[in-house]
Amino acid sequence: VGSGELTITYLKALRDVDNKVPVVIIDSHIDKLREHELKAQFSAKVIIGDITHSYVINRLNLPKARKVLMFAEDNFQSYDAANKILKRFANLKNKIIIHCNSIRFMRSMSGSQVAKNCITFNSYQLAAIGLTNGQLLNHLHKTKPKDVVVMAGFGLFGQTILEELSQYAKKEIDTVAIIDKDAHRRILVVDEQLKLTDFSKREILEGNISHPEIWDKLCQNVDLENSEPIIILGTGSAEENLRAALWLREKYPNALIIARSQQPSQFAQDVAQQYGINSVSITQLVKENFPKSWLSN
Repeated sequence: VGSGELTITYLKALRDVDNKVPVVIIDSHIDKLREHELKAQFSAKVIIGDITHSYVINRLNLPKARKVLMFAEDNFQSYDAANKILKRFANLKNKIIIHCNSIRFMRSMSGSQVAKNCITFNSYQLAAIGLTNGQLLNHLHKTKPKDVVVMAGFGLFGQTILEELSQYAKKEIDTVAIIDKDAHRRILVVDEQLKLTDFSKREILEGNISHPEIWDKLCQNVDLENSEPIIILGTGSAEENLRAALWLREKYPNALIIARSQQPSQFAQDVAQQYGINSVSITQLVKENFPKSWLSN
């Protein structure tokens, strides 16, 4: 359900391991170019319709489905449709996977019966798991003494990375520093949900990551020059992240510097390799970290 970028990312991962399983895509609106891509590249059958309507549900022959994936943009619609489907087809318990764009809403729904009978996730969580397991833990374990982690940009990606670090590397971290235009409010939201920012030390700076003065303020309290800090440039702007990463590389040659982009970019990879930084794509991290059970029987 849904025809956006997450659907495309999932289908690429699925077709890497299973090129034959039938795929049905349903959405209330699909533009012609996307419809052609779904049919030509992934051999998918495309249906225009609202998954919350009983008429549409009845057309889909759902009892035979291996998986039902709710990748629509509307979180409420996804949970509502999953609830209706489970009431009709009990055999689909634990076979419905719901993507929720709002981690806050997902957590608030975690005790509901529909959530307990489905698998729920957020794409930034998958990306954060991949980055933490693939790069961050290795760096944290090999460096001594305890590390400094700087989150420059604290949206969902930064918040979910912090969640992973709090579970698996808390003892390895001395200080977590957070820089964001809306840092104080976002910290309050995270603290309210999971108390994730209760590390040994924390520094919170509100401002733009591209302003040198914000880094000067940080360095008054945190030593980035005589350590091997992790600096994650994780704002929603790939341009800003990459530019800041290059500037920081000159200032802190011992740092592990990671610049985020949304889509994979050969340009970003080439620049990153040239300057000794790491470029990561949310889409690529998500594709690489779909659980195997989501892709096969």
